[in-house]
Amino acid sequence: MPDQHLTVLVVDDDPAVRAVATRGLVLAGYDVLQAHDGVHALELLQETDHPPIKLVVVDVVMPGLRGDDLGRLLHHTHPSLPVLYMSGFSAPVLDFLSEREFARRWLIKPFKLEELTAKVHSLLGESHRLVGA
Repeated sequence: MPDQHLTVLVVDDDPAVRAVATRGLVLAGYDVLQAHDGVHALELLQETDHPPIKLVVVDVVMPGLRGDDLGRLLHHTHPSLPVLYMSGFSAPVLDFLSEREFARRWLIKPFKLEELTAKVHSLLGESHRLVGA
């Protein structure tokens, strides 16, 4: 079970995917915020009326600000914030991540909830060890 108040942001333009991912993460003990696109995700990241977001789960293919572009932006503006990328399409080129990092941060849709929660738990555990949060 994760530590109390670990907030995950799920970003996907498909409401059904957001709902499934959110339900799985809530059942695993996480607090979850949802965004329907990259711009909404950025707005939530700037708000302060909720606990700090500790990880972003983002769909790569979305209208407007794509998930891979959001990830690139967050890599520069929030370098300690882990991002888990997901897609039902081919893997994007994320040239700011090593191959090893990409493998740890990539989830193919459709996914099993156990796969999602295991990756989230692993990335959150490592980010807490790195920043001492």
